[in-house]
Amino acid sequence: MTSDTLHAIDATFLRVEHDGAHMHVGGVLLCGGEPPTCSELARAVEGRLDQIPRFRQRLLIDRLGIAYPRWVDDTNFDIGYHVRVTALPSPGGEPELRTLVGRLFSQPLDRSRPLWELWLVEGCSGGGFALVSKMHHCLVDGIASANVATVLFDAQPVPADDERPRRAWRARPAPARRMTALETAGELIGGPLSLVRKTLPALRQPREFLSRSRTVAGGLGDFLVAGLTPAPPSRYNVPLTSHRRFTWVGCDLDEVKTIKNAFGVTLNDVVLAAVAGALRRHLRRSGEEVAGRQLKAMVPVNVRTELDGADSGNRITTLFTTLPIGMAHPVDRVEAVAASMRRLKASNQVLGANTLATVMDAVTPRAVGPIADLLSSPRTFNITITNIPGPQFGLYVLGRELREIVPMVPLAGGHALGIAVFSYKGRLSFGLLADYLAVPDLELLADDLRAALGELATAAAGWREDEVTLRGEAIRPRAARAPAFKGASGRGGRRTRSRGGSSKQPAAVSHPR
Repeated sequence: MTSDTLHAIDATFLRVEHDGAHMHVGGVLLCGGEPPTCSELARAVEGRLDQIPRFRQRLLIDRLGIAYPRWVDDTNFDIGYHVRVTALPSPGGEPELRTLVGRLFSQPLDRSRPLWELWLVEGCSGGGFALVSKMHHCLVDGIASANVATVLFDAQPVPADDERPRRAWRARPAPARRMTALETAGELIGGPLSLVRKTLPALRQPREFLSRSRTVAGGLGDFLVAGLTPAPPSRYNVPLTSHRRFTWVGCDLDEVKTIKNAFGVTLNDVVLAAVAGALRRHLRRSGEEVAGRQLKAMVPVNVRTELDGADSGNRITTLFTTLPIGMAHPVDRVEAVAASMRRLKASNQVLGANTLATVMDAVTPRAVGPIADLLSSPRTFNITITNIPGPQFGLYVLGRELREIVPMVPLAGGHALGIAVFSYKGRLSFGLLADYLAVPDLELLADDLRAALGELATAAAGWREDEVTLRGEAIRPRAARAPAFKGASGRGGRRTRSRGGSSKQPAAVSHPR
């Protein structure tokens, strides 16, 4: 497989893009200051494309479907097609911006061109402007998209002079059909041979090889069992239209870390518990019974190394975990999520998923297709939740401050809701993307998420150090009572847990009826 050939994981995002499922990742970048002109922005972006060559390349598709697509230079590359400008209608507030973003995310990318767009949004009330980015998932994963942002934008208001000599870019002509056929034949042979080459050295140490083989087989089994365990039916798993709604919820990262530290869990555990609480509220409002129910979430996991560049495609695998929407108390939910994630990490699901990806690279797309269809099916999971760590330093767009980055994760077929989380400069932003018809009350779900975060903050503030244990260890929350969660609603009662069991005080957390 050449460096310009898509890996199997990259190609699956092309495979599953149909029937209203658009497979571009993206984000909304909220900026301060007067907006630049579109031509200024286009020149600034074009001047940095040498660092991300894929942004000047398009896909060359094998018509027979026996080889993975490859990247070739776009001989008709036009920066004006990819960097565009639009404006909000009056009054230009956040509701108008959310509506515009939903419409932009409803439009698929043109596969005959490089698979990205950057929209400059003017007319924002109160000053400032927004940028809306779209990049196909076969081009980047979440971490790579964050890396791209650090390439395209500056880490200081006045960028340092770039003294590297710049040469005019010239597109390489697409390979002749005969050369493409020869490379395809080489890849069809080379894929299985690469697996053999990786295996042969291990055979020199039979005991280690057998031990490793058992571990890999167990990991693959763990992954397949988790993936093939059916997801329960839910209102979030219905046929899609091509139209989208988009909204977001932002909060201070330190406030979420206070919750994390109080309960002795990870930040990702808090995120998943908050989403579980929000979905519980949302489903109850629509009249659904939630007692005893769980939903199944697909959680992408980064396996990128320092050697992987910003344009190196997808370096992710997936975990499947449960969301305990049937639990009424926020502490029960965060404990259940933490326990589930610990079990996943103790298993070899990630190793199994990586093994499957290696095998997929060695076989033809026709063989991989059914696997891709199964893993993206609503029978496999209910909802995607991705948590992406971004830069904790400020970025600037032509000297203007980038204040907040709101992420977007695409919807696979039959999945009407996806939630992406991104941390940037002390801010945690939840981006909620939904099918326009299937989730008409997306703004109410955003309110539910704020309330769920508030419940966790209130519960975390109520822990008493001398009575609480979690995971068999004493928890040491901050001595002072945690501040109220900014921008969040909802009430929480104090619950304490001792080594001998648990008790709930009368002031229990309230839930919508």
